[in-house]
Amino acid sequence: MVKNEKTPMILDLHIPYCVRPERYQDRWFTVGTNEEKNAYLRALKREVLSYEGDLDGYEIRAVRLGGGSATVMSPDGLGDLLRTVREKLPVAKGVEISVDAHPLTICTPALTGIATGHPTRMELMIHSDIQKELDALDCAFTKQNIQNAVLFFGRFHVNNVGFTIHYGIPGQTPASWEQTLHACTIMRPAHITVEALHAEKSAPVAAPSPEERREMYRMACSHLSANGYIQYSANHFALPRHGWLFQLLAMDSPAFLGMGVGARSVYDGYYVRNTSNLKHYIQYGGDFEKTTAQAGQLSSEDAMRAYLFQHLKSTDGFLMSSFTEKFDADLPQKAAAYLEDLVRKDFVTSENGRYAPTAEGLFAQCEGSFSSY
Repeated sequence: MVKNEKTPMILDLHIPYCVRPERYQDRWFTVGTNEEKNAYLRALKREVLSYEGDLDGYEIRAVRLGGGSATVMSPDGLGDLLRTVREKLPVAKGVEISVDAHPLTICTPALTGIATGHPTRMELMIHSDIQKELDALDCAFTKQNIQNAVLFFGRFHVNNVGFTIHYGIPGQTPASWEQTLHACTIMRPAHITVEALHAEKSAPVAAPSPEERREMYRMACSHLSANGYIQYSANHFALPRHGWLFQLLAMDSPAFLGMGVGARSVYDGYYVRNTSNLKHYIQYGGDFEKTTAQAGQLSSEDAMRAYLFQHLKSTDGFLMSSFTEKFDADLPQKAAAYLEDLVRKDFVTSENGRYAPTAEGLFAQCEGSFSSY
């Protein structure tokens, strides 16, 4: 008898709070009292519980406790939330659970409390190894806080750690960027995420131009490759067998379940977006009717568009035969024209039915200029 395969799903638990908002970030952040943050975690837990028994046929294979600074929350509250996910939702054996970590918050109480939820990896938001660049971003943490966080991870045997760093910071130079890359590879995280900042028009200090950012991106690809990191998407580099499963699955257009303020979900042929009103979410979290801001059926064209765009984030791209098998249809005219345009721009190569991003295409994606159709 052949077992019925469950549909892979990834779960994004959104945390909107931070120590203080940083400059030039495109993510939405807010600050709050401990009481407010704990109320938010209770609302998020209610939303988790509201899905109990409603995800038959799905298997959650990766979870992200995201937002950039999840560890600003109560460690015990985060641990309780993750335990609830494991106990009440259809979580796969060996599930990856990743937690976005703020360097200032990593200490013994934090890691002890979060550990009760059994996270399997931590993503440390370090931005840069240069204190002046951290100051330019108005970060609440220092270079010393980063080093201390890494030491704490070591003491607690947290071995699967990722770093997120940025190029395009005001005052950043190729030399300082190279120093950040060198510092990261010396600390040897399992994974490195490289993101772009676009601060050239609003920064009081000169920021790298688009041409300079392009060179910095090339430097990152070259330096990380030379130090044993494998690039598997525009932004993501990993040591062998240490790819970030949440991101790897996301590129394969799985069922996506988002929870929290402003979260979005796409699964079972539908899309849903939660309210972006934080107070409203805290009050009604777990009540689908009151927290849903937008919902609708996903058309076949929308599904095809998402498939193409997500697969072109992967350095491997996709096979046209896989597309036709999945959708039981040929490529629509609009999608075909979209791919042809990407090939003309040298963003994508086409060979023997495989479409894959070029180095220029990967850079365009990292910059946010690789649009869908």
